[in-house]
Amino acid sequence: ILDWLAGGMLSRGAAGLAVDFAVHNPNFETFTWCQLVFEVEGSGRVVHHYHLSPLLVKNSDLKARNFHPWAELTWLDYTYFIVFLVLVAIEIKEWEQRGRRYLYLPWTFVTLLSLIMHGTMIISRFVYFSYMDFGLLLADAVDGGLKASLVAIQNQHDAYRAFVCIAAVTLWLTWFKAVHYLSCNFKRIELITAAMWGSFTYISHLTCMALCLFFAFMVSGHILFGKSVRAYSTLGQALMSTTELMFGETDEVLELEKTYPVSGPAYVIMHVVLLTAVVRSVSKALMRTSFEDAIFYDRQAAKRNTRDKVMEVESQHMMRKVSSALRGSHNWLKETWAASAPLPEIRTLADVYQSPLSVCLWFVFFFCYVTAAYLMVQVSWSYDLTSSVASAVTSPTFTKTEDLTGATRSDMTIHAITSHEDVALWMSSALPKVMFNSSLGTFAGTENFLKTYHAALPLETFTQLVVNDWNIILGQEPVRITTRYWDMQRVGANAIGSVLASDMMLANNEPEPSEVSYGGTFFDPPLQEATSLAEIVDPRAREVVGKHCTYKFAYASEDRLNDANGFSCMLSVNASETTAILADMAQNNFVNNQSAVVAIDFVTYNGFAQAFVYTAVVFQFQPSGAVTTEVIPRMVRLGMYSGQYWYRIILEICAIFFTLFYLGKSLTNLVRATKNSAKGTRALLVLSAFRALFQHLFLDPFNFMDLLSSVATIVMVFIWYGHVFSKLSQDFFMAERPAWDQARCSSSEWCGDDEILFAFHQQVSSMQAVLQVLGLNIFLVFLRSLRYLSMLPRARVVVNTLKASALDIGAYFVLLVIAVCAYAFCGHLAFGGIVQDFDTLGESIVVCLQLFFGMYEHTNLRGADGGWYFLFSASFLVLVRYWFYNMVFAIVDLHFRHVDNCREEGMKTLQGPERAALASLKEWLVHGLRRHPEPREGGRLLEDEGLKRINVQKQAKDFALGEQDMAQADHKVSSHAPVHTSHSSETDGDDWKKALEMKVSEKSTFHHLPPEVKDWALETAKMLGELIDKQYEERQGKSGKEVEQAMQSAEEEFRKRRRQATTGVENAIKQLRDEEFKSLKEIHRDRESLAWYIMKRETDLSALEKKLEDAVKRSEVRRHSVSSSGR
Repeated sequence: ILDWLAGGMLSRGAAGLAVDFAVHNPNFETFTWCQLVFEVEGSGRVVHHYHLSPLLVKNSDLKARNFHPWAELTWLDYTYFIVFLVLVAIEIKEWEQRGRRYLYLPWTFVTLLSLIMHGTMIISRFVYFSYMDFGLLLADAVDGGLKASLVAIQNQHDAYRAFVCIAAVTLWLTWFKAVHYLSCNFKRIELITAAMWGSFTYISHLTCMALCLFFAFMVSGHILFGKSVRAYSTLGQALMSTTELMFGETDEVLELEKTYPVSGPAYVIMHVVLLTAVVRSVSKALMRTSFEDAIFYDRQAAKRNTRDKVMEVESQHMMRKVSSALRGSHNWLKETWAASAPLPEIRTLADVYQSPLSVCLWFVFFFCYVTAAYLMVQVSWSYDLTSSVASAVTSPTFTKTEDLTGATRSDMTIHAITSHEDVALWMSSALPKVMFNSSLGTFAGTENFLKTYHAALPLETFTQLVVNDWNIILGQEPVRITTRYWDMQRVGANAIGSVLASDMMLANNEPEPSEVSYGGTFFDPPLQEATSLAEIVDPRAREVVGKHCTYKFAYASEDRLNDANGFSCMLSVNASETTAILADMAQNNFVNNQSAVVAIDFVTYNGFAQAFVYTAVVFQFQPSGAVTTEVIPRMVRLGMYSGQYWYRIILEICAIFFTLFYLGKSLTNLVRATKNSAKGTRALLVLSAFRALFQHLFLDPFNFMDLLSSVATIVMVFIWYGHVFSKLSQDFFMAERPAWDQARCSSSEWCGDDEILFAFHQQVSSMQAVLQVLGLNIFLVFLRSLRYLSMLPRARVVVNTLKASALDIGAYFVLLVIAVCAYAFCGHLAFGGIVQDFDTLGESIVVCLQLFFGMYEHTNLRGADGGWYFLFSASFLVLVRYWFYNMVFAIVDLHFRHVDNCREEGMKTLQGPERAALASLKEWLVHGLRRHPEPREGGRLLEDEGLKRINVQKQAKDFALGEQDMAQADHKVSSHAPVHTSHSSETDGDDWKKALEMKVSEKSTFHHLPPEVKDWALETAKMLGELIDKQYEERQGKSGKEVEQAMQSAEEEFRKRRRQATTGVENAIKQLRDEEFKSLKEIHRDRESLAWYIMKRETDLSALEKKLEDAVKRSEVRRHSVSSSGR
């Protein structure tokens, strides 16, 4: 290379330089084509970038002499192709049956586009097989004679990249096709999708207008700032920068502000106002209007009884045909579910009302629980201690010399480690500094007294290690090194020419390479490791491990007796001895290419906080060759129930008492909810109980949160007391002598510093479980507080809004999950091989959530593939952030306005108790209503009755009553008393019917009903009025629980009568469907047959008459001709 450079290879006339090569990883069976590109511009600036292109070529295919690309196909590929052909045939048949109507359904275009992409993906896969030149050349290479060229790998990669991108788009469409299937089976999802389809045209027009503004900002930014700001130097850069600014990216903002202090911020402000704020607000308004329209049209369709016709048309679609086999069981389940229990009552704002006593009790529990939780965790002390120990581990540096250039770096820290050699250097150079040099300070001119174990003085002198002056490292062998090795096997007969030599050692990666994560404690799949010295390949590493280490329970072991999981090496407090051991490990390849995990753990004690910190430094060696480093400090306390914590003990007892109280209350409500189940068969009873539980828990989310939070608290209490009463918490103490002799081992649970480290690891693990459950439960406790804030009118509106929109938000959440998963899977396929943020599905989902909330750094994605990056981010911006995202605002806004209107209508009656009483007296004098019960203090009853009046209006609208009829219903309910109907017995004949009918407005549609329907309505009203009178009379003179019992019995009576009426209606409908409609269908069929027969006979008769007429004509002609010939 030096000779090339000296010869003028990169002279002034050079326009650029490209360096490319291929790297093979046998663990993942992957070739990576690496391209380093340097471009020299006319201005003299050098632009550099790189591309990494992975290509999967299996080792089994490389070593096969008769390898053929079609051998890659499996039974799954053939099954997929057959299913694709079946779906295409079904859609063709639908087209033949429907004709043009097939194109009228909005989901048809999604279906057709999805099938087109599936077909394109199959074709691109076959094209990729035809371009597998690189794999074929590698398969034919023998004895190191590698014939493959980088041109071949480039062609194969281009074909593979095209296939992957098409597959990504196909998978994206497949996820959105799932929305179609859900919308056909779930009402809430159908409404949301209908709203989204209804806003599609508006969103499309808004997108076109936004694109005009977008390109205006892009071009103007390029013209204004392109000469000085790199982000706008080209139209492509301006395109990317403008897109990222819409996602909230701030890097370009800072660069613009620095270069253009006035015009830069003005440009950004205009961009935010016009493109971000205005477009987003308009899209919210569009989604809100579309959601209202969807609900309106759905109600209109229900009133016109056209839903069955729509479903009948939709049932001809492919998905309906696929699910037709389950339709019978689905209908039975639906009918049984509907008959098992009554529907929930229409809820009012009073349903969430809590008495002042319950509110006070709740906030006492809230204070006790949150305070006890804070005292249990003690976050401030924990952070101070853990950060102190972590800084002692991460601060020491070591020196590294580059093999090629000979350059030396002396500022290497643990965060700069990238290879096995770096880990060995850190262990030999930086780890001794952590142990022996992190506390060099003196106190009053003398050495730190904590370095001496004073309990053993004056008989013996023991030293101990100190970190950052005040943190003692426990034990005389306080630091443990744990190493775990891969189980290696020689390639041997599986050698592949010059790609894999026969003497190469590979890790046992069956069935696939093990990824190391979670601080070296989790392997996916489980680690195939070396469990004996004989399985360590390197002889020098085998010798040094045998000299200093033992295979036993080690870091992250679950069982001290039965879970040997690594080679454990203990380091002494003696500096020279420990330094010699670490140097011996570094010189003899203790860390080598067989290493899977190297962990260093120890425990420190801080006397000020009276707390211990268990620290683990973990180096994870991934099968890809990467080395990941984690420093994990965790604080833990022992003796949690000493006298100084008496106030926390009292708070814990109160929190447990209240938790048991609320748990009992939740279980009681669950049992009460199942009492109203219908009688019937065993299956019906089970289904009824399940339905009652489901309604109780999920129609009111607070009931579910109460139960879940109470159960989580009980679980947390068990884990917590298992933690505080563990063997370590009860029996561990600082001995007079820190050495582990026979006497101490016989009187203690432990015998060695490694066993103490194991106990502390178990203690930390249990504390982490407590923190996880506690964190979740604290969140639930704060949410549960919303129920008790409902005593405030405005807060009650918010709570009822959340409850009313819970089901719609749940359906929206399902659709949002589908949208995020669609982009996550698409991004994983399109960018997973070249961008680290998308290398796993989990990280892809995290990136999509960051894009959703505008928190993602776009630099890596932009540099990977500019074209796909723009398509991915722009479509995500339009579909998810401006379409899906704004639907939740439409849902909440609609329910909020409805609930707020109910509150305002209810507040109209709050004109004071006296005015309300005068209004009720006036109603009694005019309409003969009985006196109204006295209003409760504060107008509470009046507000509830006003809200019930709104519900009556809603029911009146649902039954298509006229406006005056609704006003009459409003008038009756607002009087707070039922109508007397007992006078009907004093009236002869049907005079009472005429009297009631006269009270109905003349404009009402009631007068246009058939006479029998009028009679039924009046008789039902009479029966209900008598029942209300009876219940009211029974409630007179009672108070307290008697009133509550009377109201509950009245509620049960009404529910019983409603169930009877519902059952009667369903039986009548069933009888009509099974008998009358069937016979009517037969009559229609007979009529059609008769009509067809009559038409046929008429046709035959007409034909015969025509034949007769022709015969008569022919006879006349013949007779005429005979007479003429006779003459």
